[in-house]
Amino acid sequence: MGDLLALERRLHALGARETTVPGVAEAPRAVDAANEALSRHKGDPKLVGLAALALYNAAHADMGAAATVAGECRLIVASLQGCEAESARAAGCWALGALAALEGLRESGERVSLAAAVKKAGAFELFAETLARFPVSSIAHRNATLARGQLRDALDRPEPPLNAHKQWPMFGTHCVMS
Repeated sequence: MGDLLALERRLHALGARETTVPGVAEAPRAVDAANEALSRHKGDPKLVGLAALALYNAAHADMGAAATVAGECRLIVASLQGCEAESARAAGCWALGALAALEGLRESGERVSLAAAVKKAGAFELFAETLARFPVSSIAHRNATLARGQLRDALDRPEPPLNAHKQWPMFGTHCVMS
């Protein structure tokens, strides 16, 4: 239990809070902590939700972290598929939809589409499952609907991804976990 509490605190400190985006220096640590939570504690809905939000925040802060997150989208989806908690599904769907608007940059200079990674990970299936499982009035249903639209838009968009600009808007980048 102490390990879980320490990991939860680390996720909060490294950018899983709804109003804080980690700096470039913290982004790789946030990705590591979130991946640890998703790999080792996928049965804990609070950690799954926090990890999904931390991955979005890290990817939003740093294009290198975004490239790493692109490779881990399947882990986010798999963790959420095993999670029945509405709050985790709400946070995870929101994070996947928001990730779809980003682009990563590998050390080689290769650009990575997070929209393609989110789609390949099975997000559309996760969104459909969430929409079928939770009532229309629930936050999970609302976020799954929003995320599905964001992913579709990102896959069809001709303009550059959200984080390809020098400065991106900081409004609308928070999620509510019930």
